[in-house]
Amino acid sequence: MEGTSSQRSGKATKRSTHQWTSTEDAILVHSLLELVNQGWSKDNGFRSGYLQQLEKWMAEKIMNCEIKGDPHIKSIMKTLKTHYREVANMLGHAGSGFGWDDVNKCVTCDLDVWNGWLKGHKDAVGLRNKPFPHFDELALIFGKDRATGEGAEAPADAVETIDVEETIGKEASDAYFSMHVGNNDDGMVNGVSLEAWKFFKSQCFLTILNMAKLGEVCEGAKEEIGKLATCFQHLADNAKRKMQVYDAIAAIEGLIDEDALKVGAIISTDIDKTNFLFSISDRMKKLYVQQLLNGSI
Repeated sequence: MEGTSSQRSGKATKRSTHQWTSTEDAILVHSLLELVNQGWSKDNGFRSGYLQQLEKWMAEKIMNCEIKGDPHIKSIMKTLKTHYREVANMLGHAGSGFGWDDVNKCVTCDLDVWNGWLKGHKDAVGLRNKPFPHFDELALIFGKDRATGEGAEAPADAVETIDVEETIGKEASDAYFSMHVGNNDDGMVNGVSLEAWKFFKSQCFLTILNMAKLGEVCEGAKEEIGKLATCFQHLADNAKRKMQVYDAIAAIEGLIDEDALKVGAIISTDIDKTNFLFSISDRMKKLYVQQLLNGSI
């Protein structure tokens, strides 16, 4: 994401271009999750006015912010959605030779595999071994849209997916929501809105199809449902904790806004750093943040 510039069609101007920093990336993703939590999501993205809302939040969190909803945020949103779709497609092809480096947050594969993939996926150019630190959060933001654009299923593949949905889809989703949603009056799941979980079924089907043949999945449906529930709960917990990083840092006395944003971006893009921050006392948090800012750890 860092280094992505946005511009209007035609000749670029100073106002129409923006070079995104890692800190701005993190704040934008955090703001997108807030949109999801507040019910801005709809079937094909977000409802009207979301760019203006994001622009407002970015201005509140970044001093002298010059980022505009249109063209800056609009442009990077298109890039983010394309990159997420391509990475998700690569990881969704079982036995294709793609892997995920969870430390560096990037797609890995042999050069031969990569060159073969690019022949049919031009939008994936440059994504091999490229850090994609916010993939987990973008799964909550864009996950439900994976079946659109180039990621759409071919008719023959869709038939197989429909079969899976009829046999285990309802049981899987009912079991998951029964465990984690229940009859919550506030419509929230561990701090994340129900809208954020609409992508669950499509992700569920893709994961199941990659794990075993259809018949084997049906026989072991209950076991796989438990695994999927654990997987998605872990994803939600990670996203929720990352969203709490800025609140924890803001509570540290004596920390100026610029340093808070900088260290927030450092911590929120690394789940190990995020978990460590919440495992130590308030006094140790201050020391930890100071050492991160000084580059001593």
